[in-house]
Order: sequence, then structure tokens, then C-alpha cells
Amino acid sequence: GLTQTGALAPLTSITPSTTSSALTSLWTGRTPAEHGIPGYEIWLREYGVVASMIFHAPISFYNDAGSLERAGFKPEEFMNLPTLGTQLVAHGIKTYALQHRSIINSGLSQMFFKDVDVRGFHTLADLFINLRHVVEDHPRERQYIWVYTGDLDTLSHYYGPDDERTQASFSCFSYAFEQFFLKRLSPAGRRDTALVLTADHGQVTTPFNQHYELNSHPELARRLHILPTGENRMMYLYQRPGQTEAVREYFERIFPNQFSFIDPSYAVEQGLFGGGSPHPRLLERIGDLIVAARRDAYLWWADKKNLLVGRHGGLTEEEMVVPFLAARLDQS
Repeated sequence: GLTQTGALAPLTSITPSTTSSALTSLWTGRTPAEHGIPGYEIWLREYGVVASMIFHAPISFYNDAGSLERAGFKPEEFMNLPTLGTQLVAHGIKTYALQHRSIINSGLSQMFFKDVDVRGFHTLADLFINLRHVVEDHPRERQYIWVYTGDLDTLSHYYGPDDERTQASFSCFSYAFEQFFLKRLSPAGRRDTALVLTADHGQVTTPFNQHYELNSHPELARRLHILPTGENRMMYLYQRPGQTEAVREYFERIFPNQFSFIDPSYAVEQGLFGGGSPHPRLLERIGDLIVAARRDAYLWWADKKNLLVGRHGGLTEEEMVVPFLAARLDQS
């Protein structure tokens, strides 16, 4: 199999260990410090709103995806960085992206897919047959093919990463990959073709606990300018003047040994968000205080029911370490 002929190794995600930051790094080759998207929910001062960086909508309006565009937000121009499709086409390489049909036009996707041939799929069988056709239909074409499937992430969120349903989903992924792509790929399709399999982040099980809901802590909430941003396990706090020590003291008293505190400037200087020249708006997007969860702690502040069992975004091994498998298909 691929693990015998290829290379299998552990790989760390980026900080924060979350899709909007990690996929941006994979599509730009830049660190979160450089590309300036440090999480799922970030304060966009230039638009005066806290926005979801996947749906490109104010966090207050979860069902109004893309609504930031009505305020002048342009996904394809937001980062002002070259993406893979543009860089590769300049060298004669055609880029394809295969994603589920429900997200091929998401705000996050629009930021990445300039000069990319985007193909949607419905099921895993659909995905891997489509992938095989893309490889085989253009045998002489130099290609970069991106495949993203979010089933494992979704089930990990709702049932937990160690749940039977999550494990079964990975078995289904592996079966479809082997049966509909690997076993049926022609010798011409295998020739000079390399495969890389990895993940944007892991997950950790975080059992429901009302103690971790901001609604249970009005004394903490009143010390903040706005609701926390970032991730439930890597949050950016914007504190009212003079409240810094009071906020830290509250966390230490009410949540002893469950959170770590990081000064944002120090975090950037020490490379927590990666190296390179920091984005000019990075510091304003990571607040006055960074609070990182330990073990299975989190803070839930959304104005909707907390349905998540699995979470990511933090710095634990379960969230940060992902597999990296690379193999030549003409040697497997």
C-alpha cells in the first residue's frame, strides 16, 4: 500500500489549528501571521464587524452567508496575496479543486480559487470517480489537483473524534479512495503522479459543560468590549479599559489551570502565528489578550445552542498533530 511505498510522518498544523487559517496557509504558502486570518471569527476593524471567515458574514447572521459583500467586502481581493492557481498557471500547470457542492461557492473558497477549475461532488464515490477522470482525461497535462472533504471534521464536531460514527466515516473514506480511485487508476494515470494526504487540523473531545458558557459568567462578559473572537479554544479578548488584570484573575479563580494567557505582541514576536512579516492588521485581529484552552476546556459565546462535542483551534497534541502521507502512484 501507500504507507509501504511512500513516506508517512506526523505533521503539525498552524496556530490556530482551524480550517480558515490552515487552508489559507495551504493556498498561499504564507503563515497566519503573514496572511492575517487568525481564526474562524475575527474582528474586521475596517468593516466594523466581527465576521465568520468561512461564510463571510457577521457572526450575528449565521444564515446570511456572503452578506459582507454588500458592505464592499471582496473575497478575491481581501488577502491581497497570490494564490496557488495563479502561481502555478504562470508555470504551465493547470489547477483543479474538488470540493463538496455545498461549499464550492463559499466565501472562503472564493478567496482561493482564482485560475482554478472547480469541480463539485455529492458523495465519496462521486468524488473519487471525478478525481480519477481528471487525472486520466488529461494524461499529458501538468496538474495540481486539490481535494477537500469535511465529513470527518463535521462528525468529530457533533459526536467527538473518538466516536464510532467518526471512525466509520474514515473507513468509508478509505474504502471509496481505494475502490474507486486507486484500484481503477490506469497505468497512464499513475505515471509521474504523486499523492499527498494530510489534514488541516485534528480535534479534541470537549464534553458539554454549562460552566464553559459565557452566559454563565456575566461578571466576565461585562469586562469585555465585545464577545470573544477567534476559536472556542483559542480566543481573542477585547477588554474594557483597566480590566486586564480583573479578566485574568477571573479566569484563574473560576477556571483554575484550564486556560493559558498569552500577550498578543509577545505571541507574534515569538512566532506563535508563524514567521515572516506580520500582516499590518494582525495585532488588531488578535485582541488585547489571547486565551488558550488546556485539556478539554473551552468557552462558548455564540447566541445559539451549543451542540459541539469535538473542537479544535487550540494547542494540544490532539488538535495540532495530523498525518502526512506522500507517495508516488507509479510505485504503489
